[in-house]
Amino acid sequence: MAELKPQSAVSKMLNAAWIRPFLFLVFIVVAWDLAIRLFKIPAYQIPSPGDVIAVLRTDWPELLRQSWPTTYAPSAASRSRRFLGSPSRC
Repeated sequence: MAELKPQSAVSKMLNAAWIRPFLFLVFIVVAWDLAIRLFKIPAYQIPSPGDVIAVLRTDWPELLRQSWPTTYAPSAASRSRRFLGSPSRC
């Protein structure tokens, strides 16, 4: 029978449940930024990740204020459909 070798610190970290999704997120953001730069896509079509972060920093109070109606409207519509007996469109 083969003996199990103790895992190194790097191996333990790479096998952590959170690291792979985090690395995938980093990959997606880097690919997004590279695509914007390589294909010279204008900011009005697709903003770069840096532009998105800048707007989140400066306008977060307004975005937070507007998030409630955006979240509440679909939720209320779904509840009213169920209350009125209308079938859902899944």
